[in-house]
Amino acid sequence: MPTYNHVEQSAKRIYDKSEQLSINVPKVIERRIAMIATQNPLNNAKEMQEMERMVTEKQMAFLESWQSMMTQSVLAQQHIGQMLFTNWVKMAFCQPVSFEHLFYQINNETLKILEQGMKPITRRVTANVQRLT
Repeated sequence: MPTYNHVEQSAKRIYDKSEQLSINVPKVIERRIAMIATQNPLNNAKEMQEMERMVTEKQMAFLESWQSMMTQSVLAQQHIGQMLFTNWVKMAFCQPVSFEHLFYQINNETLKILEQGMKPITRRVTANVQRLT
């Protein structure tokens, strides 16, 4: 019988990253809105570069996130396919099959995909907070 410690740990990591994002994103937004409000960014080369970087960073974080999730989903499909085949062979030879373990692994793989998708976004937001403050 599988224990659900890995699933709980993955869910806790995702929760922690979400909490970190919910704290850091408003800081970045506040800094950038203050930058726009206090001075015209079109007249300052440094501020103009920051505005361009802001747009580019969002696009790159989105692409990195989807690429990470795609890579992890391919690995998850291979792992789940291997488990399904193993269970099929066990059933063919009249051996007991644990569907609970299979569902546990599917759940675990899903959380891994989500966690991989959040890494690039969290990394960029954290770097922005450090750079802008």
